[in-house]
Amino acid sequence: MTPMSSIVLELRCAAADAEELVDLLWRSGTTGIAIEEATDGSARLLAGFEGDPAQVPQRVASLQMLAPSASIRLATAVEETWRAFATAHRVGPFGLRLPEHPADTDAVDLCIEPGHAFGSGTHESTRLALAAMAAAEPSGRTVADVGTGTGVLAIGAALLGAASIDAVDIDPAAVATARANASRNRVTVEVRLGSVTALPRAHYDLVTSNLTAGVQRSVAPDVIGRLAPAGRLVLAGVLRDQLDQVQHWYPGFDTSASTADGQWACVVLVAPDR
Repeated sequence: MTPMSSIVLELRCAAADAEELVDLLWRSGTTGIAIEEATDGSARLLAGFEGDPAQVPQRVASLQMLAPSASIRLATAVEETWRAFATAHRVGPFGLRLPEHPADTDAVDLCIEPGHAFGSGTHESTRLALAAMAAAEPSGRTVADVGTGTGVLAIGAALLGAASIDAVDIDPAAVATARANASRNRVTVEVRLGSVTALPRAHYDLVTSNLTAGVQRSVAPDVIGRLAPAGRLVLAGVLRDQLDQVQHWYPGFDTSASTADGQWACVVLVAPDR
């Protein structure tokens, strides 16, 4: 039997096409995605897959048929390449860094190891969500993180004093990575495999969700059901021109704040005080 291993594909496309390509990759079974945007309007995506390396040509050919405008190839020395150029970031009250970077003594230290889930928290949408979550004042509140990935939002909420934090993700690699990162940051976060329905509490004061627009729309009904009266929802991973559309997924919600970075946007919605 041929052993299974981690395969990473590099995809390049126009930045405007990145979200559609991300949705395609999730439907194609990726285990994680990292996105980098260039100043020339292009985007570089790294997508992980579990499988037989001998099947890489067939997988590339299949994806190329579905996304003919993208450039797709097998990535080499991926981890060494991106880590060599990675830097620490100041995001709201946080000093966001990889384990090899020194802690910022003037910030709340948030150390994230991406592992096989990808995403060290440096993407624009994650930084927007992290800052918005901090501004929503999670201290003393019950918090849920939907699609936690590496756990950066959930761990950030714990570091700011949230009363309890539950996180879910449908990717087993992300669940393992988020748990390891919670331990690395010495905080308690309950991470479960699954989507919104796997959350143990009936209602939460604050819900964070940093997912692509297509996934956001699919989970919206379940998210609405889990928000406490007047609860807050930090929703990121959508494009600027999708914000009006997002409002329709949450009827009766008020907009508390919205921010943007490049083409990415984040909105904080407040549930009806029913």
